[in-house]
Amino acid sequence: MSASPPRKPWVLTRETFDQLLVRLHPDRDRAGEVYELLRLKLVEFFKARACLAPEDRADEVFNRLGRRIAEGEVIENLPGYCYGVARRVWLESLKGPDARRVPFEEPAAAWPAPEEALEERARLECLEQCLRRLAPDEVRLLFDYCADGERPRKEARREQAERMRISMTNLRLRVHRTKLRLEACVTECREQGPKKLKYI
Repeated sequence: MSASPPRKPWVLTRETFDQLLVRLHPDRDRAGEVYELLRLKLVEFFKARACLAPEDRADEVFNRLGRRIAEGEVIENLPGYCYGVARRVWLESLKGPDARRVPFEEPAAAWPAPEEALEERARLECLEQCLRRLAPDEVRLLFDYCADGERPRKEARREQAERMRISMTNLRLRVHRTKLRLEACVTECREQGPKKLKYI
């Protein structure tokens, strides 16, 4: 009896991605911004847990989410659902062949302490709120500048500068200034709480 061929991984299709955007926000442009923010948050989630290829893990979350949408599942709290899927992907990564290996003398490093987990969650919440206070073009500026793709970052950033019709020096300056404002906002959020945040 021959073994059945391995199942191909489910990949997010264009049609399903459009359905996902509609569930994020009825306005197409706003939905794209929400998607970018959510993906950044997922990448930070996996980075905080020392996962290999955090961008790939974030894409896997959206693949699974897209599959549920394609199957007709009704999802009320989509960001919360994403967090649950991300946690499942992270736990699965701990059992896989590429799981993080920790020396015997440092067993506690693999699992964050409860205080560290709460600290990281608070930081991510502040990051999300501060990103929402940036203008859409500023969010896209940071996303395009920091995104990992198939091409080398230097080449991608050169094309980004050409699209914006500015020099590489001006591009780096804009990104630097935007990052400084974002970091200042996150710091203020952590110190005073999100309800007291000023617009940046």
